[in-house]
Amino acid sequence: RVEARGAAVRRCGGEGSGCAARRGCRRTAAQRESAVGRGREASAELRAGGAARRDDCGTAGLRGEMEVQEGLWRADRVQKLGATRRDEGLARRGGGAVLAFAGVDAGHGTFTSGGGSPSSTSVVTRRRVSSARARAWRLSAADASSSSSGQSSRPQSSANPSSSVQQPEGGSASNLQKAFKLQVRILTGVILGAAAAVYVFSGTGVFALGLTLMSLLGLSEYFKMAAAKGHVPARRTGYLTTLLMMFVSWVAPALADVVLPVCGALICCYMLLQPGERQATIADVSTTFLGLFYVGYLPSFWVRLHSFQFVGELAAPHNSLSTSLTKILSAVWPRPLTALRPQVHTGAMVVFWTWLAIALADVSAFFIGKAFGRTKLTAVSPKKTVEGAVAGFMCSAAVSVVGARLMQWPMWALSGSLYGVLVGVVALLGDLVQSLFKRDAGMKDSGDIIPGHGGILDRTDSYVFIAPLVYYIVTLLLPLLARAS
Repeated sequence: RVEARGAAVRRCGGEGSGCAARRGCRRTAAQRESAVGRGREASAELRAGGAARRDDCGTAGLRGEMEVQEGLWRADRVQKLGATRRDEGLARRGGGAVLAFAGVDAGHGTFTSGGGSPSSTSVVTRRRVSSARARAWRLSAADASSSSSGQSSRPQSSANPSSSVQQPEGGSASNLQKAFKLQVRILTGVILGAAAAVYVFSGTGVFALGLTLMSLLGLSEYFKMAAAKGHVPARRTGYLTTLLMMFVSWVAPALADVVLPVCGALICCYMLLQPGERQATIADVSTTFLGLFYVGYLPSFWVRLHSFQFVGELAAPHNSLSTSLTKILSAVWPRPLTALRPQVHTGAMVVFWTWLAIALADVSAFFIGKAFGRTKLTAVSPKKTVEGAVAGFMCSAAVSVVGARLMQWPMWALSGSLYGVLVGVVALLGDLVQSLFKRDAGMKDSGDIIPGHGGILDRTDSYVFIAPLVYYIVTLLLPLLARAS
């Protein structure tokens, strides 16, 4: 019995241990499955949270971009509203002047002509006063409407009951301002053209002196643009180097190319050893050298070209043309400048015809591009069009062909047309380079010394890059063509 009971106990113990083992395995598997499920739920929650946060970040970015766009739109609207208010103020001031001229008695509302009695009021005075009152009423109505609606454009309201004058459209003041600016630009251009003609034929000394003055003013404008970008160029040494380059180009043109490298080395030494805590940077040195090259060295080729004289086969026709032009200029020469007799020679004639080609190309490109331009030329200058550029090239070529025929260049039709196209293309590149400088500096114009045109660089940017090309074409290529023909 003892053995049987022991065997039963052992059998029960084995069964119990097996059951416990099985229960432990089942419990471990359940715990493992529960842990895996909890891990999957946690990872799913983390992924959902990350996606939600990513969506929130994207929404915040879009909201920020929309706020920036709204701010820019509001700033543009405020600027337009300010311009409109300014135009309205100018128009009101003009209307007030008309009312004062007509002699309106504001207290009694009587119309008098030159202080006379109401019975002696003329019909013309009544019409002037009526028109001035209608204009003032329209401006006040437009001001009130724009103030209430918050818009910068003037709404077109009904006509004044006391006047039959119809109301102008909303942009009339702006259009008048643009037309006035265009007239100022044209008038200034005509005056500058006449002054340039006298200036070119007044002798190489006067020409070099005037070009030196323009170069110094242009260099000052360039340094202002560089300072707007945070650079500190060597101003005084730059001015002195420009003066020296112009003087050597006038006195000894063969030595003009020596000035820039020698003075450049001295400027580097000066910027390296200059007193003060601030050390010169690469940007400061490169800005100084670019200003000397752009505003000092390139224009010096005009001074060298002005003193150039043809020899050999090309000298005779130029001498006969210079004699004829001297007689014409002597007849129309300004009396206050009789001390500066016109001096017509090869260099002066080439400079005059090249400047005339550049100026007429600029004018034709402006008006043709404004009237027929559809294709944008480049993002650097958004107002320039391909149609205007092509018109400028053609006008430059036509003027150059006429000049080549008068100066009797070899193969004048071919040489004149190629010369004109090159002048137009390089002049346009010079204009775009100046636009790039102003765009980078955040300026609309480099200065305001010339009414309707801006600064010196704004007016002479097309004449800077073309100077070396013109000089080497006239001094090297034309003599080779004369020998070949």
